[in-house]
Amino acid sequence: MGALFLLMELVAVAAYAILGSRIGRYLRGGRTLQWFNRVSGALMLAFSVGIVAMKRPVA
Repeated sequence: MGALFLLMELVAVAAYAILGSRIGRYLRGGRTLQWFNRVSGALMLAFSVGIVAMKRPVA
């Protein structure tokens, strides 16, 4: 069972590497990278506002 898990993990990591390589080709362009940075920055801001807005459970 452990060997099967390692094999499946190897396939998953290889798929991530291939996908990252292909996406990386598109992000090397200046305009595309600039938009990617803007969108990811806006998402980080939105998530942090969401975290701040969350209410803590009363203990």
